[in-house]
Amino acid sequence: MQIVIFKFKTKQSIIKGQNTMLDSVVKCACGAVNVIVTSNNPKKKTNDTYVMAKETFEKHFDSLELSDFKYDNCNHCINHWGIDINHDEPTNEDGELNIVEVDESTIDEINSRL
Repeated sequence: MQIVIFKFKTKQSIIKGQNTMLDSVVKCACGAVNVIVTSNNPKKKTNDTYVMAKETFEKHFDSLELSDFKYDNCNHCINHWGIDINHDEPTNEDGELNIVEVDESTIDEINSRL
């Protein structure tokens, strides 16, 4: 998987002709979107991933291009973790995710890394 993401990053950097921290934007089979950026920490060997519902992605980041690569599962559907999930109560009584409005500072942080 790292090879695919690296190839996508290289392709995107050449196409856009800009220096960006954005590695890829990958949709999961569950519908969630994973925005993957290079870590701010030079000692960290893995990328940072911001996971969100499709609706959150479309509201705040619809200008980003989705990769052709897709995940079979992600933190949103497996671990009930994401920038738009109520972490105190991730699911309701029906087992559905409790999606909440994302704090504007989180959106700003992500945008600063794109």
